[in-house]
Amino acid sequence: MKVFTVGAAGAGNTTVCRLLRVIEGLSVLDMDDEIMRLSGVVWPDIPTKVDVIEPQIIKAVCAMPEVLLFYSGMQIDRMHRLREIGFRTVLLDVSEEVLRERHKKRKAEEGWDNSQWIDRNQGVIRELWDAGLFDHVISGEQAPECVAEELLAYARVTPSGVTS
Repeated sequence: MKVFTVGAAGAGNTTVCRLLRVIEGLSVLDMDDEIMRLSGVVWPDIPTKVDVIEPQIIKAVCAMPEVLLFYSGMQIDRMHRLREIGFRTVLLDVSEEVLRERHKKRKAEEGWDNSQWIDRNQGVIRELWDAGLFDHVISGEQAPECVAEELLAYARVTPSGVTS
């Protein structure tokens, strides 16, 4: 099982990732967490992130026999590479209206938000969609536990349709 899940900032990537991390023997990575871990800062400059750190992470996950990788976007050429080596790709689909509401709630409850990335993330997702790079779509507007369950069920089905 190699599954790459894309969802805009606020789609629930991190929440679902945390829910799935408790499953023993399952490698579940959040690209943002890995970027921060490898850079040693909360968020590195864009060239360092895109040109240095992301390729390191992609190389590492490509070598893993089974992995669920979550991220808010991906360059088209890198998405093609992941698919070429056997990753199935999932869109965690959330409307812009719901994303904006989630960011307002995060701002009120946690004092921060990253809504400045919504338009960029949605543009990247549209580009990936238009290129036909998603194998499966899951509604991110349902409860995170339901998203996690649906994603895990999808991940455990081999490309030939047999449950692993």
